[in-house]
Amino acid sequence: MTIQDQWRFRVGVLTHLVAFSPTKLGRTALMKLAYLLQTVKDVPLGYNSRIDTCGLLIKMFSTTSVKPRACGRSFRP
Repeated sequence: MTIQDQWRFRVGVLTHLVAFSPTKLGRTALMKLAYLLQTVKDVPLGYNSRIDTCGLLIKMFSTTSVKPRACGRSFRP
């Protein structure tokens, strides 16, 4: 899968989640859903994410970066 194909797949999955959600999804909800899809259902979205004791840390969009806070131990499932 090329980078462009992976990007199109990501956009398609996220668009589908937003389109068929019964409620309005915000950025955090989309990040959590993407994490769960990758971790639980093995959907190859290609995001680098992990759960920290402070919450979900993920780099999803190139325009934003979530920096880890020093508040506890982290783990990867």
